[in-house]
Amino acid sequence: MSQQAVQNDWENELVIGINKESPRAHAIHYATIKEASEDVRLHSPYLLDLNGTWRFNWVKHPDLRPMDFYKMDYDVSYWDDIEVPSNWQMKGYGKPIYTNVRYPFAKNPPFVMGETPDNFTNNELPNPVGSYRKEFVLPAEWDGKEIFIHFAGVKSAFYIWVNGEKVGYSQGSMTPAEFDITQYVTPGKNMVAVEVYRWSDGSYLEDQDFWRLSGIYRDVYLYATPKIHLWDFSLKTTFNEDYSAANLNVDLDLRNFGSSGTAVCDIYLAEFGKKIESGDLILSVPAVLPSDAKDLRASDSYEVANPRLWSAEIPNLYQVILVLKDENNTITEVLSTPFGFREIKIADQQLWVNGKSVLLKGVNRHEHDPYTGRHVSLESMWRDIELFKQFNVNTVRTCHYPDHPDFYKLCDIHGIYVIDEANIESHGMGYEAASLGHAVSWEKAHVDRVVSMVERDKNHPSIIIWSLGNEAGPGVNFEACTAAIKERDQERPVHYERYNEIADIESTMYPKVEWMDKTGAKDNPKPFIMCEYAHAMGNSVGNLQEYWDVIEKHPRLIGGCIWDWVDQGLAKPIPGNENEYFFAYGGDYGDRPTDWNFCINGLTTPDRQVTAKMEEMKKVYQYVGFKADDLLPGKVEIKNKYQFFNLNKFKLSWELECNGSVIQAGELEALDLDPGNSKEITIPFTKPELVAGGEYFLKILFSLKTEEQWARPGHVLAWEQFQVPYDTPALTDLASEDLPPLSMKESDSEVLVKGKNFTVTFNKKVGTITQLKYYNTAIIETAKEAIEPVKPETELIHWPEAQESSIGGPMLNIFRAPTDNDFIFGYGPGPRWVKQQ
Repeated sequence: MSQQAVQNDWENELVIGINKESPRAHAIHYATIKEASEDVRLHSPYLLDLNGTWRFNWVKHPDLRPMDFYKMDYDVSYWDDIEVPSNWQMKGYGKPIYTNVRYPFAKNPPFVMGETPDNFTNNELPNPVGSYRKEFVLPAEWDGKEIFIHFAGVKSAFYIWVNGEKVGYSQGSMTPAEFDITQYVTPGKNMVAVEVYRWSDGSYLEDQDFWRLSGIYRDVYLYATPKIHLWDFSLKTTFNEDYSAANLNVDLDLRNFGSSGTAVCDIYLAEFGKKIESGDLILSVPAVLPSDAKDLRASDSYEVANPRLWSAEIPNLYQVILVLKDENNTITEVLSTPFGFREIKIADQQLWVNGKSVLLKGVNRHEHDPYTGRHVSLESMWRDIELFKQFNVNTVRTCHYPDHPDFYKLCDIHGIYVIDEANIESHGMGYEAASLGHAVSWEKAHVDRVVSMVERDKNHPSIIIWSLGNEAGPGVNFEACTAAIKERDQERPVHYERYNEIADIESTMYPKVEWMDKTGAKDNPKPFIMCEYAHAMGNSVGNLQEYWDVIEKHPRLIGGCIWDWVDQGLAKPIPGNENEYFFAYGGDYGDRPTDWNFCINGLTTPDRQVTAKMEEMKKVYQYVGFKADDLLPGKVEIKNKYQFFNLNKFKLSWELECNGSVIQAGELEALDLDPGNSKEITIPFTKPELVAGGEYFLKILFSLKTEEQWARPGHVLAWEQFQVPYDTPALTDLASEDLPPLSMKESDSEVLVKGKNFTVTFNKKVGTITQLKYYNTAIIETAKEAIEPVKPETELIHWPEAQESSIGGPMLNIFRAPTDNDFIFGYGPGPRWVKQQ
């Protein structure tokens, strides 16, 4: 790697933070048990929200930044206002850049200020810097407390000052940065200044396939703690053999920023959403802390009889409340977290949840909003969860970085398995010797990103797999990442597609169905997942059922995550009509380098509209199997593919259709069928009076009986349609003498055919229709002298141009229109077919 005598912090892979606090589990500090049980962040008297309007200055090069803006007497009255959280490109500063693999700056790690090709956006905007300032008033009640500032996400690197004093530096943009600012704040009015760099050495590890956006894009807030306080906590479970009892194992990390003292932490356990009662107290963990103690650990466990188990199908959730008291038994702070009793293990080539082998019916989800970019609202997160549940998705891979903490809480509550992925992708460096996974000087940066993820998210029951990152090559740095995870969490398996040897689960991307069939038959102790498959770009996802036929054939195959969930289009005003928007893709902002519409490969649209691809996924991912070998008497075999609940929770109904119209319908008693079992049922339709040429189909549906938070009663989750093999009478052929008469008139160049209310004109030279009129209205109208058809190029990528030059009326064409995936990945045997013509 290139080096220089004096390096910027933001161009030095060894500097990943200055004065940052160690990562910890995400939790808000409250004053009372009631506040903590409600867990509404803004209700905490120990939290000061800094979201909102900040003063903002933007420059395109670090040399142009306001050097002294952090000083108390620096005048920012003429600066712009900007909303935080946001991406500054979405507010009109600079350009969004969409690139998949290529770095948008000169590749020379760890440096980002090198010379780029002439067409790169970086020539115009080498490394923009955003300078932010905000004043705040410290609550008087916080006097004597320890004060921290929390940045949930800043991209890509930043410095922070408080009241003119430099506090620290951070990079690693997808996990929090926290700083102890107690010594910098004063009673009353204070000022925080933040200097954000668009590119840093951290950007080499953030080469994900997404829009490159910058700024303070997640929440910012202050919080106050007592001098002796609960810094971190970890909750784990162990079960007896039949899951009738579980031990809740608690590790508490306490800190003391004052004189020596004692504390006790009371731990309450209650069903999620229920009022906390005194009888919910399960543990009281004492601790004695010397002065200025850091990271003193206290541990205890509690046996819970007959716990309600958490799974994606039945997300039974509890709430754990941690109440810290001082030596006078006075409550000093209260924390809370959702918690689920569940076990994850790998055995017999399979992934097991609570003793049941599960299949992961997944998607890859980028954090993306068409109007706000990387800043995603709680409403947008909920819309994704709602659609997941409605369309039978049970797993999400957080490609390729940890998401906003609120997203995991939604997954806990509503039941979604999560593959939590570290913020590591260095795709542009390749997978060989230049890969940063091999570079020892980059180990610290790799491990920090993995550890920050694990420590923040460790208590979420929805997270069942840790992923080390994406498309960053193999190497010793990933071996170190795996070791760091195993030191902290021995239960959850580790995934990393680029280095299966160090992972607990093997995976690959975009394999063929035949390859998966062979892989599933291998005698390998590790289960196998397609971490990306069924590339959902354009008109796609057509062979999803073939994949799942193979997955259900081999126990070793545990599923896959479709690439990807949402089209990454950005709402851009239509030129000349600023009140209307279109969804822009790469290049639409003049951004270079770009991979154009390769960011438009989601199952759903940027604004989360339902597509045909989603309907296909829902059908393939459904949890009910149907088989009909003897349909005329109405016999159908039903299989329950759920792992944890009976099909009697659904309404079972049926419809008989003729030529698309329902002619009979009914509802059966709820089907009592346990997970994994099959049963033959009889659908009581009767043979109708058969219509000549009629097609008859029996449709069977399983729908919700009762309302869920994500769907109303009647929402269909599984269905099947079978053609009923009736011997229907054939349609009577129409005799030619019964048809209206035709006439024909021929010239040297044309043939004119007339019939009742229509005329058709043919060009004799090329055989095409040049005119079609119906009731004297031209339906087809072309030039009198039709253009000679042009033979297609041998490379089908040129086929559209060939078509444009061969207009002369409709012609026989047995070549389907190319899809987006064709243009990107090739045309298969198509070019060989053209060469034969």
